[in-house]
Amino acid sequence: MDNRRRRRLFSTAGAKITSTVSVALVLFVLGLLAVMALLTNRVADSVRESVGFDVIMTDSVSPAEIESLRRRIESQPFALSVAVHTADESAVRWREETGEDVVEVLGLNPFAAELEVKVNAPWASADSLSAVIAQYESLPEVDEVTVHTDMIDAVNANIMTVFKVLGAIASALLLISFVLINNTIRLSIYARRFTIHTMKLVGSTGSFIRRPFLVSAMWQGLVAGLIATVMLCGLDSGMSRVEAQLDGFVGLADLLAVGVGMVAGGVVICVISALISTNRYLRLSYDEMFR
Repeated sequence: MDNRRRRRLFSTAGAKITSTVSVALVLFVLGLLAVMALLTNRVADSVRESVGFDVIMTDSVSPAEIESLRRRIESQPFALSVAVHTADESAVRWREETGEDVVEVLGLNPFAAELEVKVNAPWASADSLSAVIAQYESLPEVDEVTVHTDMIDAVNANIMTVFKVLGAIASALLLISFVLINNTIRLSIYARRFTIHTMKLVGSTGSFIRRPFLVSAMWQGLVAGLIATVMLCGLDSGMSRVEAQLDGFVGLADLLAVGVGMVAGGVVICVISALISTNRYLRLSYDEMFR
């Protein structure tokens, strides 16, 4: 192999490697944003699951009736957990929080037994909880049901704002990513535009000319997606070592889903970009190739 051909091969290989790495970096940024969205959703669910309602029992209710209602609520699909607080426990908690012994001051315990219900994230909205608590307010052993709807509405509004911001950033990054990847692929095909013209001169059809470029772009997107996935897994592993609380916060299933998305996105974007660029040079005349 002469030096000229060797230099050409090295130049082509170098261009492909540079192009693949560039695509991988863009996909990595998109994957990082996807992980942030998953983490935000997980934190949002955690906050929602801290919301619920309290079922305050009447003074005449028996422990058996309390336990029966607890099991009844716990069996419902909305219930995440149900904790029983006796009147004495409520009095002790009041004394710990305020420093005031209300039983000693009043000479009696003003508190009643209650059930503290935490709900699953999909049920943590004012409308859903209103429908849920309506079936318990009318029970004879229940004095009242309290729910902090203002806090629920504030939590959901803040979470929705965060998702809107992330959605806007994701849309902008997706557009920028497509432009960057398209330019990278276009420059790669631009370097071989005369090869395309030569193949046209010898009678090759458009589909025959496009096929190797599309296959090459598909493999490039696949490799770039895998590189981005490895980088993301490495970042997650490094962050877990630095901060122990982050260990396991991004699950393997989440990383796998994001990795598959990056690989699929890389392949799709690269193939579309290659198709657009190849079609462009198929339409150009020899003189237009120099522009």
